[in-house]
Amino acid sequence: MYDSIAHEALIEKILRLAELTRSEGLNALEAEAKKINSLFFKTGLMLVVDGTEPTIIREVMQNLIEADELSPQELTSRKIVMQGIISIKRGDASQTISLLLNSMLGESYIPLYYNVGVPAIMAEAGADKSQEELDEEYLLQSLQLLQGDGQVSDQEGVLTQAQIDAIVAGMLDS
Repeated sequence: MYDSIAHEALIEKILRLAELTRSEGLNALEAEAKKINSLFFKTGLMLVVDGTEPTIIREVMQNLIEADELSPQELTSRKIVMQGIISIKRGDASQTISLLLNSMLGESYIPLYYNVGVPAIMAEAGADKSQEELDEEYLLQSLQLLQGDGQVSDQEGVLTQAQIDAIVAGMLDS
């Protein structure tokens, strides 16, 4: 379960970076890159900021992946990061990025795209909810699907942004 939640947190971080880039531009992405501890993740983001073509970004990041001996979890994490960064560079829609990244986790994660993807929550949420409330709602729905029963009676399973960031940082720091 930890691996699934950690990968979900990583995908959420990438989706937030994609939205930030779309709304505020590359300068905002550069500022966020400075906050990321993972050299692999930071390198990819800086390649985007520097205007590097997606094919070159893929080559550089693939070389970095192949140069290291990685655990299966770390390999998946890096593939998610690589594809997420390339999607940010291409300007892919959040829905597309969500499907692409969740598909790397297997067929059981496709419902996360079709049932509780960011666009579905945004459409249902209305304008009166903060981004934090939307993030919490999305994560709760994701956790419900990951738990398999679709029902969570309280919010104890919801991770805070700090917990998500800690999981992502712990996965990518090596």
